[in-house]
Amino acid sequence: MLSKSNNSRKGNRGIALIGTLILSLVALSAIGALTSYIIFAEKTSARTKKYTSSLEAAKGAADYIIKGLVKDTINCKNAAGNVQCKCSSLTDGALECPTSSGTQANIIGMGSYSTLGDYTITATLLSKASSGGATIYAVRVESKKGSEGEKSTIEFVLKVD
Repeated sequence: MLSKSNNSRKGNRGIALIGTLILSLVALSAIGALTSYIIFAEKTSARTKKYTSSLEAAKGAADYIIKGLVKDTINCKNAAGNVQCKCSSLTDGALECPTSSGTQANIIGMGSYSTLGDYTITATLLSKASSGGATIYAVRVESKKGSEGEKSTIEFVLKVD
């Protein structure tokens, strides 16, 4: 009779061991999943912070360009930089300075705003059209940080009366 009760206890110990192992596996899986989530969230947060910083630099440059176009104080130049004139005097469509036909001057001169913090700012005049005393500009502003690939682009259209 003793042997029957010993067999019953051994069976209970086996089930308890398997149950404990299963619970341990579930707990370790949950801890691993939580750790992965925290690491991923941290990387995503860092990327978002970098993009936001780059975007703010581009927005600042866009504000500078808008003010310059409204006040007619911004110059445009060609890629080589040897042809330059006020952006407002560019020909519609072709974006050429009046003094040099055949050379597109669609690079907006940023002056001291060509670098904002760690970011290099480039601005391109995409198109210009005049109609009824108003001029419409389409502009692309790019903010880029070194070779890290951190970059933001803003495109906007501005009507100046």
